[in-house]
Amino acid sequence: MPDSTLNPNLHPNEIQQSSVEDSPTGNPDEFRTMAHDVNPISGEENSSTADTNAVPAAEQPQNQTGAIEILLSPLVELLGNLVKVWKENRTLLISFGLVLVVLPLTTLLIGLVVSVLTAIHSVPLLASILRLIGVGYSVWFVSRYLLSETTQQKLSGLWQKLLEAAASQ
Repeated sequence: MPDSTLNPNLHPNEIQQSSVEDSPTGNPDEFRTMAHDVNPISGEENSSTADTNAVPAAEQPQNQTGAIEILLSPLVELLGNLVKVWKENRTLLISFGLVLVVLPLTTLLIGLVVSVLTAIHSVPLLASILRLIGVGYSVWFVSRYLLSETTQQKLSGLWQKLLEAAASQ
């Protein structure tokens, strides 16, 4: 079958075809016959079966460098795009990253607090003692700051200052 690349009469849209005999079938013995024939004694190649498309040894490093550049060019483009996205959306990406870190940590902290409170509640007298301490502190706070009119005014003034400071920020 004639080679379509050598025939100038073929239309350019025709598909290049090769003979079935030229294409490898995967048989290892066939692969050996397609390889270069080398004289085992002299080490010389037989010119009849030598590959006409062989690349000279001087050009191989350039071809390897070109192949590496071709393989790495999508990675370079990807890194360039990532840098561009980072520069344009830095605060959004940092906020998203913080949410991804803080949300699991908060969930873990809440679970830890619930387990500590459950452990405290399971101790027979400890829960009752802690309730008594809370009631005692509440009684002390009311008697110290809320029964006298002067202390009520001081506490009210402090509260107003706190609200104004929060509103101004």
